[in-house]
Amino acid sequence: MRMMTKPSVAFKNEEAGRTNIERKLKYLATMLNNGAQIAAAPKSLRQFNAWSFVGDSVHESFARNAHETLTKYSPLRSDADELTRLAKKAAKQTPPARELSVKRARERSELHLKLRQIAERHALQVMSENEELRRDIEALRSQINSMSDELASIRDAYEEELQKVRSRNAELIRSTPSTIKVLRKDV
Repeated sequence: MRMMTKPSVAFKNEEAGRTNIERKLKYLATMLNNGAQIAAAPKSLRQFNAWSFVGDSVHESFARNAHETLTKYSPLRSDADELTRLAKKAAKQTPPARELSVKRARERSELHLKLRQIAERHALQVMSENEELRRDIEALRSQINSMSDELASIRDAYEEELQKVRSRNAELIRSTPSTIKVLRKDV
């Protein structure tokens, strides 16, 4: 039985379809993160599949895709489903552009200020921890140097004692034959 294989162009088309869907997901995630153009975002999988965009200097273009193409890649479909639900929810919560006011700008400014304060506190905390760790490292280096000096002193004392023992041993070995000779004469 002969197995049927796809022509190489089929693999290229599948890859192009997957890449197209990934571009859509990336652009939709960017829209949701920035809170911009929520009204233009797709709010269902059907709208997501029909959605197309001509690229600009920041984002790559993407085209419509068939529902079957999206269904073929279940992780991408799950991401698309989640992002379209978030877009739908964000669109309900986002007032029309004319209702955005100074109050909204102030809220964003306050949010940015709070985020900056949090980041600065975190940076100060990290700097403080780094300084504490630097001091700990210096203390450990000092201990290592002290222990190294102590070890060198112990090693020198050991070497000196070993030299004394070797000298005494050599002296005993030299004197032993003469002692034995003296004892033999007496016998």
